[in-house]
Amino acid sequence: LTLASSLISAARAIWIDSAPRGATLALVHMGRIARTLGHHGAASTLYANAERDARKLGFDVARGRALIGQGAIHQEAGRLKEAEKQYRAAVRAVSNIAPVQVMAWLGLSTIAHRRGDVALSLDLALRALLDSPTDARRRAEVLVNISYAALVAGQPAVALKTARWVLRHRVHERNRCLAIAAAALAAARLGRKDVVRHSVALARRESSTVSLPYPEALMWTFVARAERTAGLQTESRGAASRAKTLAARHGFRGFEAEADRMLAAGAVGPAVSSELVTRLELAVGAL
Repeated sequence: LTLASSLISAARAIWIDSAPRGATLALVHMGRIARTLGHHGAASTLYANAERDARKLGFDVARGRALIGQGAIHQEAGRLKEAEKQYRAAVRAVSNIAPVQVMAWLGLSTIAHRRGDVALSLDLALRALLDSPTDARRRAEVLVNISYAALVAGQPAVALKTARWVLRHRVHERNRCLAIAAAALAAARLGRKDVVRHSVALARRESSTVSLPYPEALMWTFVARAERTAGLQTESRGAASRAKTLAARHGFRGFEAEADRMLAAGAVGPAVSSELVTRLELAVGAL
C-alpha cells in the first residue's frame, strides 16, 4: 500500500498541470490508502484537498468519493453526526452517479445500525443493493452490511444467504473475514453445527493469507461467539484466544465493544416489518 501511494503521488505530480482531474482523483486514492493504513489525520487532509479541488473542477465523482472517505473517517472515530453529514453531502453531489451514491447509502445504513435503528439500516442497505453495480467487490460491501443487520433483526437465514454470496466471489479480505463470521453466527442461530464448523475451517484458511489484522481479530471474536452459541465451548475458547492474541500484538482497543455494537439489538426506531423482510429476501434471492 505504501508503494502504491508513492506511485500515485508521483503520477499526481505529473498530472497536476496537464490533467487536473487525474491529479484530483489521485488525492482520493492516496486518502483511501492512508485511511487503510490507519493514518486518519493524513487521510482527512488528502480527502479535504480532493473535495476542494473536485468542487472547483465540477468533478462530481471525485467529490463524492472524497466526501464518502471523510464520512468513513468520522464513522470509524465514532463521530456519527459528522459522518452522516458527509454521506448526505455525497448523496447530493453524485445524484446521477449510482456506483458512488451506493457507497453513501451504505455509509448511512451503517450509521443507522450503530444508532440501533435496524429497520432504517436494512431499508438503506436494500436501497444500496438494488442500485449497486454488478462488481462483486462493491456489492460485497453492501451484503456484509445486510448480513449483520439481518442478524440483529432476527433473520439468520437471510444473513447466511448474503454471507454465502460474498464467500462465493473474489472480494476484499475485510469483507471475506466479516462474511465468514456472519455465516458462523447465522448458522449457530439456525442450529447448523456443520456450517459453523465449515465457517471455522474457512476462518483458519483466511488467517493464513490475510494481511489486515483488525478484520481478522473481529472475525475470530465473532467465530468464538458462534461456537459458544453452538455449544462448542472448547473451540470457542480457542477462537477467543486467537482474537485476544491479535489484539495484544497490534495494540487494538475496543474490538469487543465494536463486536457488541454490530450485534446489538435495535434500541430505537420501528421494528423491522414483515414487508421489509420480504423485500429483502426477494432482492437477495435474485442475486
